[in-house]
Amino acid sequence: MGLDGAGIATLSARIVAAATIIVYALISPSLKRGLPVAWTGKGLTAEVRKLLAIGLPSGGTHLAEISGFAFGSLMMGWLGASALAAHQIAITCAATTFMIPLGLAQAVSVRIGQARGASEKRRYLPIVFGTLGMTVLIMAVFAVVFMSARAAIAASFVANSAIAALAAQLLLIAGFFQIFDGIQITSTGALRGFEDTRAPMFIGIFSYWLVALPTSYLCAFKLGFGPPGVWFGFVTGLALAAAALVSRLLLRVRHA
Repeated sequence: MGLDGAGIATLSARIVAAATIIVYALISPSLKRGLPVAWTGKGLTAEVRKLLAIGLPSGGTHLAEISGFAFGSLMMGWLGASALAAHQIAITCAATTFMIPLGLAQAVSVRIGQARGASEKRRYLPIVFGTLGMTVLIMAVFAVVFMSARAAIAASFVANSAIAALAAQLLLIAGFFQIFDGIQITSTGALRGFEDTRAPMFIGIFSYWLVALPTSYLCAFKLGFGPPGVWFGFVTGLALAAAALVSRLLLRVRHA
């Protein structure tokens, strides 16, 4: 079935995953206790509004990042099928290692929320610095792997030597890319624990759409760097987002 088959498989997996989580939430004794007795009960509307006020900007942040990278993939398509194939290899590797800081971002959000609920402000700094420290260390290790084994990694995906060579170039840039990517996602998670989601959304829109994409276009097409130029834009946008989000996070901790 070709690409249609891949799409059907992906959709099926998402449906099964969502259904399984919903069923688990309904039958798990520990989670069942947290479900409301009546979905129209007193106080539920106010809680829904509060969740939307936090959740919608948080979703907007991810939308800005994901759509920005999607448009970057479109730019790669303008450079040809080989460039797009090499890009897919590099972005797949980066997305795989990204799962670790993504998990840390969810954990730090919960940890900050717990500390706030217990009014234990002294815990903020250890939680924040512990998370950022782990993120930088883990992603630095992956960066070394990407840089030192980039040729072997690329060759394991595709037999075409030209595509593998280009993918190896992109993996070299991905080594720097993912360190900033890890910092920005864990900082976003920590800010979510402070219920601070609007500022990260605007930082994301500015970094990815007003900085990263124009830089990618400039480097790839106007300055003649080609496929690596698109990734130069990614690195620039992520570095800016990481710096801005860490600054915002430290400000929140200082004035908490």
